[in-house]
Amino acid sequence: MPGYFSPQLRRRLAPLLLVVAVLLFGKIAHEETPREQLVRYSLSPAQQSTARELRVTYTADGDVLTGLQQRFPAGAPAEFTHTTSLKPGRYSLSIDLISRDGQVTHLSRALEVPTEATPRISLADER
Repeated sequence: MPGYFSPQLRRRLAPLLLVVAVLLFGKIAHEETPREQLVRYSLSPAQQSTARELRVTYTADGDVLTGLQQRFPAGAPAEFTHTTSLKPGRYSLSIDLISRDGQVTHLSRALEVPTEATPRISLADER
């Protein structure tokens, strides 16, 4: 291989190749870096009157990554927000909504990170 490029050309190309490699590595690292994502949850009027607690589990590829537990001792709001730190990608949300009488409603939703606008996860029944 020594015959392909002259020593002068190799010395000139080496810094350029180093810069390209660093930029490529930086782009890949940036894409995999977790970032804060604000998620807005909304409840139906019926859920607001009966909800006592909400549990959300964020999973990706079958791995549990993070979660949320929110209690509503004075009644649930129509909407509330949660900020979480997630890598870019698609996430499955497993949601348990616990009513005042102890009944648990299981819901599943999806979330794509990052998003331009704040994603809104509706907890109303999808029928």
